[in-house]
Amino acid sequence: MEKLAIEGGTPVRTKPFPTAMLGASQIGEEELALLKEVVEAKSPFRFYGIGTPDKVATLEERCAKWLGTKYALAVSSGSSALLSAVAAAGLGPGDEVIIPTPCYVSYVEVIKLTGASATLVESNEDFSLNVEKIAAAV
Repeated sequence: MEKLAIEGGTPVRTKPFPTAMLGASQIGEEELALLKEVVEAKSPFRFYGIGTPDKVATLEERCAKWLGTKYALAVSSGSSALLSAVAAAGLGPGDEVIIPTPCYVSYVEVIKLTGASATLVESNEDFSLNVEKIAAAV
């Protein structure tokens, strides 16, 4: 196995991304045409509309097939994806989730929304969870 870049191995990327908003910078004519179809069909919602709301279902079916899974769920944001993941994991009241300190606020929010508790634990210099600090935090 190759060494990680942080340990002196070859980096996957040798030059920075062209912009911090990489996803949005990739919107092109194909995406605009698909968006136009949705607007012209007057069907921007997942399950209802004047037209046929099939774009999300089609995306989910294609993603599930590509991933080799039975289901795929399209969500509106990273925070929604996190909430879906913690809910699918069955987290709830009485559960505790350990999170490294350099985290986005949504990490804590979605855990709290399930009724579970989030405990922040100091991270290492590489921003990974410091496992030696977990026992003291629990």
